[in-house]
Amino acid sequence: LRGLKENVIVGRLIPAGTGMAYHQARKAKEEMDDTERRAIAMQEAQERAALELAALDDVADAAPAEGGATTE
Repeated sequence: LRGLKENVIVGRLIPAGTGMAYHQARKAKEEMDDTERRAIAMQEAQERAALELAALDDVADAAPAEGGATTE
């Protein structure tokens, strides 16, 4: 802060901001990142569910064929 008093007394402009623009941009980025992470997680969950459903369908389709072949 050395020289601050002199600059104030002389009337020079002092670059003193609150950093509001920086913090708003940072928060917007964090919110966007959070939204993107949630969207990706939802998409991955849907893909896993679809794969599990397909696997269950394959098992269900294969089971009657095996059971029908062993009938006496």
